Amino acid sequence: MTFVQIYRFFSLNLTSLLALLFSIFIVSCSKESSQFSNDNNGPITIEIPILKNDKYVLTKVSILTLKNTSQVSGQAAEFYFSPTQINNRVQGLRPNVKAFRQKNNSLGVSDLKGIELFTLYYHFEQLMFLDKEVGVYHLNTWPRQVGLESQIFDKGNLISSHNNARYSLIHDAYLFEKFNGEDLNLTINSGVIAHEHFHSLFFKMVQSQLGELLRSNPHSDYIEIDKSLPVAEKISQENRINPEILNSLLRAWNEGFADVWGWIYSGDTQFVERSLPKQIDRNLTTKSIYFHSLYSWSQKINQSKNNTDKVSLSYILGTHLARSIYQLSLPIKNEETGEVLSPGLSRMEIAKKIIQVLPLLAKELQTNLAPEPTLPLTLLMKTGIPSPHCLKLAYIIEFSEEKGDILCSNH
Repeated sequence: MTFVQIYRFFSLNLTSLLALLFSIFIVSCSKESSQFSNDNNGPITIEIPILKNDKYVLTKVSILTLKNTSQVSGQAAEFYFSPTQINNRVQGLRPNVKAFRQKNNSLGVSDLKGIELFTLYYHFEQLMFLDKEVGVYHLNTWPRQVGLESQIFDKGNLISSHNNARYSLIHDAYLFEKFNGEDLNLTINSGVIAHEHFHSLFFKMVQSQLGELLRSNPHSDYIEIDKSLPVAEKISQENRINPEILNSLLRAWNEGFADVWGWIYSGDTQFVERSLPKQIDRNLTTKSIYFHSLYSWSQKINQSKNNTDKVSLSYILGTHLARSIYQLSLPIKNEETGEVLSPGLSRMEIAKKIIQVLPLLAKELQTNLAPEPTLPLTLLMKTGIPSPHCLKLAYIIEFSEEKGDILCSNH
């Protein structure tokens, strides 16, 4: 049985499941084990749930940068339970995992949350390596701060307490709430972890570069246009996009790129559905792709009854952006002969293209305060994408509500 099948069979939460699995493991191995320490800061080997052949199965992996096994901390990440805010930094109880070295020199874990923590650490370490490969490692402060069993408040009122994960730009930290579903825990889901990590890159490469246009709302995980700033009045006077519309586009692009990043890292096109099955409409392989014009998008946002509806619209737009970018990974074939005219781009090639696009997006938004929803695709076409795939993006834009000349560039 796979990890998730076992989970569903017992209908337990992740903590109880892991206690069941590893209490059996530790009892059987205790006579062959010794207290583990990683004083030499060398690589360790451990079994954690990893996606293989579309299923999460316990797989032996190596962790290279761990310094403290009891706190599961090192160069890549540090963890805090039930975190609180102190000087805009996450603080809380540190883990105390009991780890044991087995005869084969791999790591055994008896602590209830141990395997969950080691899984998270492994993925943040791998994301750190990915950041280095695409040239953005310097943007973040390492180790990354991760809060577990978080509760999210807005102006003192509890607004969420379970089944969610988010990047908080105010704390520059990732917050995972308690998970009480019967599906894959968000802290195990490699696509979700990568999705949240991308938000930190988008903030530092795009949102933080927009200067006086934006401010940080202390009660939100997103940057929002400050309606009180003179530039907001200027936008209104020129009958251009209002701050709320631009903020809805930023949220959509942020979520869309993050979904792509989750797929790039995990190889999973339906990672959201794996943990939150009701969000099946975020599958990247779905061929339904459509973009509104800025005018039509503005009408939809203005007609929305509440903020929840506006956020939902942004997520929908983000999904269509993600699906469009995913198309770059598919080979383009001659419809009559089936001959491959252009192979699909690799996930790493797409990752590097996205990193090229983000500063272009920030620069464009410094002067273009009325961007079309398809702007990220237009900029992506300028990064040297092979002509057949570039034309495919042009086709997507052409059949959206936006009309205009779209030029491909291989420079």
